[in-house]
Amino acid sequence: MRLNGSASIILAVRQHLPYELWHAVHLTTYLAVALSIPHQFTMDNMFETGWARAWWIGLYAATTFSLLAYRVLLPLVRSLRLGLRVSRVEELTDDVVAITITGRGVDRLDVAGGQFLHWRYWTPSLVGQQHPFSLSAAPSGNSLRITVRSLGRGTARMMELKPGTRVSAQGPYGVFTARARTRDAVVLVGAGVGIAPVRAVLEETGTLPGRSLVVLRASTPEELYHLDEVQTLCAAKGAHLVMLTGPRGDSWVPAGQDLSLTDLAPWLGQADVYLWGPRSWMELVEADARAAGIAQAQLHAERFDF
Repeated sequence: MRLNGSASIILAVRQHLPYELWHAVHLTTYLAVALSIPHQFTMDNMFETGWARAWWIGLYAATTFSLLAYRVLLPLVRSLRLGLRVSRVEELTDDVVAITITGRGVDRLDVAGGQFLHWRYWTPSLVGQQHPFSLSAAPSGNSLRITVRSLGRGTARMMELKPGTRVSAQGPYGVFTARARTRDAVVLVGAGVGIAPVRAVLEETGTLPGRSLVVLRASTPEELYHLDEVQTLCAAKGAHLVMLTGPRGDSWVPAGQDLSLTDLAPWLGQADVYLWGPRSWMELVEADARAAGIAQAQLHAERFDF
């Protein structure tokens, strides 16, 4: 998927703004909409009296109720009922942690490995922020795990979370799960912290020996997050594991290497392909997959650009 010119500019600006400032800008759109509503009833005779006025007021009231109920109240009530709290924070590297969240009846969330939720941590510095993070492991009993990399002030504060911190969650969302499979063969490709949701999907998906490939891409071996877990899963499931490390080049593989997906999986055309990583890198992988004849229904990816 290509971005148009205006979207590209917005994305470039977003990447250089602190999360808090961008979130504040985002919230002003709600204020702008709210301020525009009275003008619809005072600047035009159409809504001054009668059934049209009552109809539009009813629509606005229903919309406001839906926003508050489904975006604020229900997620908060559900999180309080589940009693979600941070139970463990495992440091993977200096800027990456795996956060385990536990609660009562977490299975009722019906969340699958690879899906994402919007998480809010109830600490003074984080309660005003909500971040989307995907599961980095399949749900286990009453526990969920996400993997977070410090990419700004908000995520940097998550590196310092303590067990016992109360958490609220909204979701789950997304179709980056084993449920999206359309073929018997599968290729899972993850880069950097994108390895985390790929690992979760691998845990929950069925594999065929000789028809399953996992590709991990990182700049350095230290950035192959959860590598030991991925190796264990691949060994248990009979999936072939390829690790590609090194600086970026013109392709999705490290500079100086001449590899394509079909080199690694000659049966690629009969496989589902799961991708997770930086947008520009994912576009290169997608181009490689499409060149091999992969249809849109066989490509599975999530993007958190905005």
